[in-house]
Amino acid sequence: MKILKLILVFSLLLLAGCGKNNVDTLKDKLQENPNDIDNAIALIDNLLLQGEKEEAYKLLVSTGEKEVSAEQLAKLQEFAKSLEIRLYEVDGYRDNLQDYINEIRYDESGRIIRKDEEYRYYPDDGGEVYYYTFGSDCEVSPVRRSFNKYEELIKEELYDNGYYRYDLEYENDRLMKKAGYYVYNGEERQIYIETYTYSNGDLIKISGSDFTPGLDISKRVYEFEYDEHHNVVKKTITYNDNPPMVQNYKNEYDDNFNLIKKTTIDGYTKDRVEKFSYDKIYGVLLEAIEEDGLNLVYKYELVTSSNSIGLNKDALSYASGNATKAVKQRQITADILKVRSEPTVNKDNQVGKLVKGDIVDVYQTRISDKYIWYMIDINKWIADDGTWSRVID
Repeated sequence: MKILKLILVFSLLLLAGCGKNNVDTLKDKLQENPNDIDNAIALIDNLLLQGEKEEAYKLLVSTGEKEVSAEQLAKLQEFAKSLEIRLYEVDGYRDNLQDYINEIRYDESGRIIRKDEEYRYYPDDGGEVYYYTFGSDCEVSPVRRSFNKYEELIKEELYDNGYYRYDLEYENDRLMKKAGYYVYNGEERQIYIETYTYSNGDLIKISGSDFTPGLDISKRVYEFEYDEHHNVVKKTITYNDNPPMVQNYKNEYDDNFNLIKKTTIDGYTKDRVEKFSYDKIYGVLLEAIEEDGLNLVYKYELVTSSNSIGLNKDALSYASGNATKAVKQRQITADILKVRSEPTVNKDNQVGKLVKGDIVDVYQTRISDKYIWYMIDINKWIADDGTWSRVID
């Protein structure tokens, strides 16, 4: 028995050593020929087998920036499923007159717990740069922001000890009503209230009232119409009893149904263009360029335990790829509901289906393609428009 154990241990050590040597060999080959995509793919595969996710992710990103075949791209996208990423920073600029940065921090369950934003204004006369910052621990107004489990802002604490707070009402995990209040020296006054109306998963109407001391209540209504990809093609704004203001849009898409260009074709603005570019492996937004507006660059990071804050052992750990205890359960109310490998309807990614009455565990919640998505297992997601499933208390 002891001999068998020694043989087994020796075999495992030998395999580990072979794997290490194979990685070193592939690295040497890649250094000799950085454009050998097949070698890079083999190296990523071996790095993942050895648990070197951060190194594999860096190589995955750099390889994806090169010219790859459809077959090679499919393999890289397959690797991406085990290398979960998230947005951590948005940088903006406008003709060198204004800079913008938004840094995002998460807890271990992937929930946003902090957003620090900063605007920098550069005067035309070359005078002193003006900063406007707000977030979790800044020293100028507003100072601190708090979020609920849906990542919605619920409180902004100001430098003068006053604060804004927001009461939010949900139905089937969808925001239906929001009321804003300003509190100072123990006195609270309401500043606005909004209600939200949805159809087929899209927000089609926002009805709001604004309250200003000494003035009549101001009414406002925003109405939206969408194309088949759930992007706005018409927006109508009405203030009080004034004539409505209408804006129409023309949307253009790439072969993966990503919005790449939005143009105002008629309305209160015309021929204003926004362009968008995406990462070809993950399909995430990389840059949004607005004509005469603020251009935004989006940055992403690999989800690991080292860049998470706090502890939540009852949530799904993307870093390990293993599901632990479910956050909650939901019962399917739609007759038939597709199960997809990714939280998007814009791909042929159905991996199963559920029927009315089925009960599933939910490990993660996300909003994508205008739907609420629930992760029910590794690489298994279901969409909800607010009527397709219900939470089980």
